[in-house]
Amino acid sequence: MNQFRGIRGATTSDGNSQSEIEEATSELLQACISKNDVETEDIAAAIFTVSQDITAYNPATVARKRLNWNFVPLLDVYQAPISSDLKYCIRVLLLVNSNKSQEELSKNFQYLKNAKHLREN
Repeated sequence: MNQFRGIRGATTSDGNSQSEIEEATSELLQACISKNDVETEDIAAAIFTVSQDITAYNPATVARKRLNWNFVPLLDVYQAPISSDLKYCIRVLLLVNSNKSQEELSKNFQYLKNAKHLREN
């Protein structure tokens, strides 16, 4: 039986250009959906946070344009500024309908590039 679940992920962009943000976001989302066997129809919503130094492009726009998430509710917000936070950090919370347990999904959370140390599982 499908239940409402969350899938987390984070990565860093190489910089603040549109192409760098597109590349980092695409890689992150592809990893999240492929490692967790998620189809677009399974996604109820996606919430993105970005560090304060990302201003050139929105991750939600990448999801809509590159992954064709045209009917998925998407939201971009800034992370609370923390002095020790990662530069050019993009985080995502995918809210999905899944028959997997939350514990099973948590084993496949995706933390890439400089964001690997944010979650040690």
